[in-house]
Amino acid sequence: DIYELKNIFDYSELIYDGDIKVYNEISNNSEYLNYFKNGLNLYRRGKIRCPSVKMNEYCNEFNEYANNYNNYEKKLPYLSCREKFLSSLLKKDTTSNGESLRGDGTNEDTLDTVFHTLLKKDEIDEKIDLNKFYKLLNTYNGTHIPNICDSLNDKLMIKKDYICKLFGRVENIFKKWDDIIKVYNKLDPKESCSYLNYWIYGKLGGVDSTPCDIDNFYFMWYDYYIDISRNNTKNKCYIDKYYGFNTDELRNKKKMFDFLVYYNSMKDKFKETKNDSKKDYCPYIKGIFELYKLMERENDTNSYTEELKLFRNKFSNAELNYLEEICPDMCLHFVFNKKLKTLCPFEEFSSSELVKEKVKPCGNLVSSKVPGRTHKNNEEGYNFSSLPSATVYKKLNGEVITDYYYSICE
Repeated sequence: DIYELKNIFDYSELIYDGDIKVYNEISNNSEYLNYFKNGLNLYRRGKIRCPSVKMNEYCNEFNEYANNYNNYEKKLPYLSCREKFLSSLLKKDTTSNGESLRGDGTNEDTLDTVFHTLLKKDEIDEKIDLNKFYKLLNTYNGTHIPNICDSLNDKLMIKKDYICKLFGRVENIFKKWDDIIKVYNKLDPKESCSYLNYWIYGKLGGVDSTPCDIDNFYFMWYDYYIDISRNNTKNKCYIDKYYGFNTDELRNKKKMFDFLVYYNSMKDKFKETKNDSKKDYCPYIKGIFELYKLMERENDTNSYTEELKLFRNKFSNAELNYLEEICPDMCLHFVFNKKLKTLCPFEEFSSSELVKEKVKPCGNLVSSKVPGRTHKNNEEGYNFSSLPSATVYKKLNGEVITDYYYSICE
C-alpha cells in the first residue's frame, strides 16, 4: 500500500509539473509513456478501492491525494488532457510545437469527401436533412470572441484563437437555436442537438489541436450551458457524454455517424434494378467496417461507445447477409467476430505465410508441402497422388467405418 501510494504521488507530480517541451521525447519512448499509463491505472484502481464512504488508513491518504488530482482534472471524467496529449503524441496525432498535421480549420466541407461524392452521384446527399443541417450551421460565421476566453491560459493550448472563434460561432448558433430547429421540423430537438455535436466534431477534428484545446472548448460549452439554463430558452443542447476526445477520435466518430445516418437511403438505391453504381459503394463500406473494428479495439476510454452501439443496432445478421450479396469477398460478415482484431486478417499476410500457417495443424498428413496449382498443359507430368488433398479424398471416398474417428477431419 505504501509503495503504491508513493508511486501515485510521484506520477502526479511528474505529469502536472513536467515541461511541455519534454513531451515529444516522452512520447517517443514507450518505457516513459508506459510509466504514465501505469500511474493512471494506479489512480483508477485506488478510486475503485476507496469510495467516498470507505475509511481506512490507505483510503484516507488516497482520498487526500484524489482531491488534489481532481483539482488538476477539472471536470474531466477519465483522462486529463495532458495524459491524452501524451497518448496522441505517440500516435502522431499532433506535435507539441504546433506542427500542422490536420489543417487550419478553414475547410467548410460537411461530409467525408469520398462519401459525399458517392452520395451526390446518386442524388442522395440532399434526401437526408443531415448534410443540409451541416451547411446551415456553416453559415454562422463571425469573429466574436467570448469573454470566457480571457481566462484560458493553459500552456498546452496551441489553437486558442481557433477554439475561441469556433465557440463564438456556437454561441451565435445557440442564439438562433429555436429558429434553426423550426427550419427542420422533421427533426426532434434531441436529433438536432446530435447533428450539432457531430458538426462540432468535424470542426475540432479538422485542425491540429491538442486534447487540451478540445477540453477547453467543452469547458466553455459547459459553462455557457449552465448560464443559458437560467433563461427561458425553449430547446437546449449540450453534450452529456464527453470523454476527453483527441482529433483522431473526433474524426472517426463523425465519419461513422454520417455513414449510419445515410445507410438506409443508400440501401434504397441498391434495390433499384437499374442502379449499376452500387458496387462503387463497396470499398467505402468495407472501410467503415474496418473503422468499426478499430473503434472497438480502442474504446478503452469509452470514446466510441455511442457510435459502436449505433452500428450494432443497424447491422443485424440479416443485414450483414444482404451486404455480403452486394459486396462479396470483403469479409463484412466478420465484423462482429471478437476473435479477429481486424476485419480481414488474412490480407495482412503474404500467400506463403498463409500456407505456412494453414499446414501446421495438418502435419500428420502424408505431406506438409502444398504444391501450387499447375497449368493444364503440365498435368500429365505431375503426380497428383502426392498431394495432401489426394490422401484426404481417397479416405473420404472409401468405405465409412462406424464409430471410427477420422483424424483427417482435423
